[in-house]
Amino acid sequence: MKPAPQWDMERIEPGGVASPRWKQRAEDTLARAQPLVTRADALPDLPEGLETWESVLLELEALGLEVWEVAVIAHCQSSSDTRDREAAAAEARMREIGALTHRAWVRIEDGVAHCSAAHFEALASLPALSDVRPRLDRMRADAALLLPRDQQALIRELGPDTLDGWGALYQELSGRLEVPLNGETLSPGQAFNQTGAADREVRLAAFSALASTWSSRRDTWAACLTHLTGVRQTLNDRRGVGLLADSLASARMEPETLEAMDEAIREFRPVLTDYLGTKAQVLGLDGLHWVDVAAPVGESGAPHDWETSSQFVLEHLHNAQPDLGEFTRKALEGRWVEAEDRPGKRGGGYCTWLPISKESRIFMTHGGRFRSTVTLAHELGHAYHNEVLKDAAPARRAIPMTLAESASTFAENVVRDAALAQANGPGERLALLDARLRAGVTFLMNIPARFSFEKYLYTARRDGVLNPDILDEAMVAHQKEAYSDALTTWSPTFWCAKMHFYFGGRSFYNFPYAFGYLFSALVYEQLKDGSEASRAIYRELLVRTGHDRAEPLAMELLGLDLTDPATWRAGMEPLVQDLADYKEAAAAYNPS
Repeated sequence: MKPAPQWDMERIEPGGVASPRWKQRAEDTLARAQPLVTRADALPDLPEGLETWESVLLELEALGLEVWEVAVIAHCQSSSDTRDREAAAAEARMREIGALTHRAWVRIEDGVAHCSAAHFEALASLPALSDVRPRLDRMRADAALLLPRDQQALIRELGPDTLDGWGALYQELSGRLEVPLNGETLSPGQAFNQTGAADREVRLAAFSALASTWSSRRDTWAACLTHLTGVRQTLNDRRGVGLLADSLASARMEPETLEAMDEAIREFRPVLTDYLGTKAQVLGLDGLHWVDVAAPVGESGAPHDWETSSQFVLEHLHNAQPDLGEFTRKALEGRWVEAEDRPGKRGGGYCTWLPISKESRIFMTHGGRFRSTVTLAHELGHAYHNEVLKDAAPARRAIPMTLAESASTFAENVVRDAALAQANGPGERLALLDARLRAGVTFLMNIPARFSFEKYLYTARRDGVLNPDILDEAMVAHQKEAYSDALTTWSPTFWCAKMHFYFGGRSFYNFPYAFGYLFSALVYEQLKDGSEASRAIYRELLVRTGHDRAEPLAMELLGLDLTDPATWRAGMEPLVQDLADYKEAAAAYNPS
């Protein structure tokens, strides 16, 4: 049995951040960024100096790619070994250089946002800037989010020590946590994998150990949230905008779309509470504990070690779309995936992109269960999305979170459907239907709980620093509301462990997941036949996610009105049939 692999980063940067070459690359980006800030600040008002504007814009785009790649190398090394202090320092160094690069855009954003329409067009229509045009259009559309130029510059300069700094502190300290469990010392990611164990005592013990470990630093986590929320709140007040303005702008979606989706999700909750009640009966419980939601039921079929997972994903992604399958083979054979189960890794999973090397890297901890197979498919979907856009200019590959989940969840659906089609008997069907319905709970209950909790933080912050005891209570209250009080035990420390609350560069890293889950379900339903026409539409959709807004993309390619709750209800409809099939399989299953 092959162990889960470590990724190959040596081919990208031999020696990693300790190598003279990486260090030189980092210093070169700094040397290029500093004069670019000066040049950008000196740009004349439009439409004067168009050639200079063009030159600065093109240099900034090119520099951004190099900063991105050098930073990703440090990030990958740091996340794969949280004890590597040199990698952590390198990652912090690149955050500072990245902030300086972002600082160079301040004058450009201000000039583009506030010039006349004619003067803007004089710049944006320059032939050499055709690939930069989407970025310029977004700057103009988001003018309301800009403060006066000197204040905007100060915000960028303080970034590493404010939003990014608090987020980095959380990442560093949480990455060093050690979870004592059954005589072993585990990383949070390893312990979390045990919360899905078949043995209830094992998952309850893992839950308890994790809660205790996270609680041991809860004052620190509360301080991080206090200052992250406080900075954003101050910025929103100065801008005169609501707390969701920045997130909706970066998601490239209208508030009416979010309202329609939320309405549909609230209406759908009875279906999911019915599932949770049925699952409790299947498990022989009076009600579900927080970790019982993830408990396996039925029969898992063949073990999902790394070799089983990777081959299953490869086979079925290829069957769905041959080009997706060939890409998956390239990624697996090229060792783009870091999946080894070992201490010292950060928790969670991600897919990142190296724009100079034009390769992705996937980070996860393979736990030997079907959900790890689904995670692998999910992250490979992200990587395929990157592949489709690998030759696109930076401004045309700026995928918002809402649309970034299109390819990843599409790949998940392929793998889940394939597993269900191959199920042997009601026991395996029950297990696989449970996985699909559990995903519905994650995206349509857990994510809304996170969303409402994060909105609450802004209200609480008005009253002063955030109290960890009150955060525990609030977390449970928002979970109960989102789950219609369908569980017997909740997770008060969830706010400590969910890293998405602590991302410095992005607030509300939650509702886009619900959007992506439902939107991808709608995409999958229309395009799952794998026909040549469907593959062409799917590829065009992935390309347009790099620069388009959600609403026109959905309407023009798929005929979907995202501001209509009925559209989102259609995305949830397959779960109704899944629940009926689940109940049937549960009635037919006889484990004895």
